[in-house]
Amino acid sequence: MKKLAYLLWLLPLYFVVMIGHQLWILNGMNQTYNEGESLIAVIEEVDIKQIAAQTNGYVDLRFTPASGEVVRERLTLSVQLAADVLESEVVAIRYNPGSAKSIVMTTTYDLHKRVIYSNLAMMGLSLLAVVVIAVGGTFFARRKEETLEFKEA
Repeated sequence: MKKLAYLLWLLPLYFVVMIGHQLWILNGMNQTYNEGESLIAVIEEVDIKQIAAQTNGYVDLRFTPASGEVVRERLTLSVQLAADVLESEVVAIRYNPGSAKSIVMTTTYDLHKRVIYSNLAMMGLSLLAVVVIAVGGTFFARRKEETLEFKEA
């Protein structure tokens, strides 16, 4: 029982990893937006997929940075982010190949940040809840084990 209770601690660990990932993406976005090269990218294709409980899509971009080589990149986007580029043929971007998030569409930057902040808030509350559950489960398992040891003696 005690070993099973320790498995509960995988949930808080999961949320810590997910929060770290969101912070990493946010940092990369901010770095690219602040330090990246301003460019105009041609939108080659936009596709929105509507599947029962989720709607997302992608946008294919083509642009030429100062290095001179043509870059083609596919960005996966939620429908909220993709809506801003559905009717456009070009989009303003910031490009920083050394960043964790090398391309940031300037039109969706603020919305993307708000989505990340919302994700962080939800994951923070979830982390708090599962830590309480894990502490309670561990406490209960130890107490149950002590009771069983006392009865056996």
